[in-house]
Order: sequence, then structure tokens, then C-alpha cells
Amino acid sequence: MDVLKKQLEQAGLTEREAAIYFASLQLGPASVLVIAKKANMKRPTAYLVLDELVRKGLVSLVPKEKRKLFIALSPERIIENLEEKSRSLREALPDIMNLFKDRSAQPKIQMLESGEGMMNAYREITTFKGHKEIMTFFSFEVIGPEFQKMWDLFLDMYKKHRVAGRDLIAGDPKQHPFIKEAKRMLNYQIRQVAPGFQFFSDSIIYGNKVAFISHKKRFALIIESEDIVNSLRTLWELAWQSARPL
Repeated sequence: MDVLKKQLEQAGLTEREAAIYFASLQLGPASVLVIAKKANMKRPTAYLVLDELVRKGLVSLVPKEKRKLFIALSPERIIENLEEKSRSLREALPDIMNLFKDRSAQPKIQMLESGEGMMNAYREITTFKGHKEIMTFFSFEVIGPEFQKMWDLFLDMYKKHRVAGRDLIAGDPKQHPFIKEAKRMLNYQIRQVAPGFQFFSDSIIYGNKVAFISHKKRFALIIESEDIVNSLRTLWELAWQSARPL
């Protein structure tokens, strides 16, 4: 019996509705008091539940009776109700999906703080599976020596995963070891912007994301937005065209 009640609940009835409906099915025409006793429920509560079941079309008042008697209607009504709800949902689904798409189109923003948070951002970038090319703009001077492992992550990515990399740098690279190693790879390029320009964060475009990593303020900000990233790519390409190859 408990299994049948659970199945009624799974079909959309509340626990009390399932108990009252099941009791009514077993009793046939019966008063509120009798149904309440059968369902092990207080009479006022049973009355409220019966009213709700009448509204749902699962219980009916017995006509032409001096006393107020209730009778459970065929369980097929539950299936009919579910089908009607399903039909209504299918009709509304296009509008609901539009709301979902509008929400999913909003940019996703992730903030990572501290040195470890910044390293986690670099780990995500260098292990991200959804990109074929990484585009960066930064100055070597703004990246602290404690982030040496970060350079190793990028070199490993270029070597093993064959991701294309293009670095747009400002300032004097001073023959940084990373450049010497990376320039040996065919999938890596580097250019230098004109003197007088400076980048104050390590900025990396990858997939449909862009990461702004501030070594001075010790945080990483990752934005996931196709529109924003495509706009940044356009600006980046303009800067790349005017930069000097190293």
C-alpha cells in the first residue's frame, strides 16, 4: 500500500493528497469523517485536502445525498492531468527557452584572489580544452619572480598540446628565458608594441574567455563572454599588426 501511495506522490500529489485519495478509492462514497479516519488524518485537514482534490478533478461530491459524501474518481484522471500539464508546458516551452537563452548569454565572471588564486587561473588557461590559440598582452616587468612555474605551464602547453600562442609585449624583455625557449617552437610568435606603451596586467584571451591577472593587486579576473572576447580579439589584432616582431 505504501508503494502505491509513493507512486501517487511521484505522479504529482502531495503526501496528504495521496493518503486521502487512496483512502477514498478504498472506501467508495464516504463522509469527510470516515475518510479522515481511514487516512489517519484530522477531520479539518482532510476537509481541506478533499477540497483541493475536488479542484484537481480527482474527487467528486456524491450528488443527491443529504449528507456530504465524497467519492474518488478514476485514477486515469491523474494521467489526464499530467498529460494536460505536459501539453501546457510544451506550448510554453519556446518562451521559457528564450528566458534561459537570455540568462545563458550573460557574461560569467570569476574572481580569484591571492597568489594561489592567480596560479589557479594560469592552470585553468593552460589546461583549457576549448581553444586552439592563446593571445596575450603583458609586460615582463609586472610578473613577479615567484611565478616562474607559470612560464613552465605555458611552455609545456605549447610543446605537448600544440596550442598556438601569440604574445604581445610591452617594455624590454631583456632576453627572458621564456622567450628563448618559446621562439624555438613553430606554434609560437611574439611581437613588441611601440616604446612608450605599457601593459599593467597579464591579459590572456583563450576560447570564449579573457583573464586579467594583476600581479600588483594580487587577483585574477576571468570573464566568459563571446561578445566581449570577440571585441577584445579585434582590438588585439589591430595592435598585433602594428607591433614589431622579435
